[in-house]
Amino acid sequence: MHMAYARGADRIWILNVGDLKPLEIPISHFFDIAYDAGVWGVDSTADWAAAWATREFGPDLAANISDLMLTYGTYAALRKYELIEPESF
Repeated sequence: MHMAYARGADRIWILNVGDLKPLEIPISHFFDIAYDAGVWGVDSTADWAAAWATREFGPDLAANISDLMLTYGTYAALRKYELIEPESF
């Protein structure tokens, strides 16, 4: 997305979101970048997550929640359903 913006695609963007429900947070991130690409640069995902968590949960919980958001994919991939055996737990 940032490459498209850097090359001048900054007036209209069409996004195929498919099923929105499981991807609400990444799509919100995408829309925030599309709205103001100057604020949310290529390396600003952690800043965006912290700002989102602060807005949604307050400053006291924001650091823990944004950290969890950024590492969730790693945690989820540790145990894929097809790799779980009865003795896994």
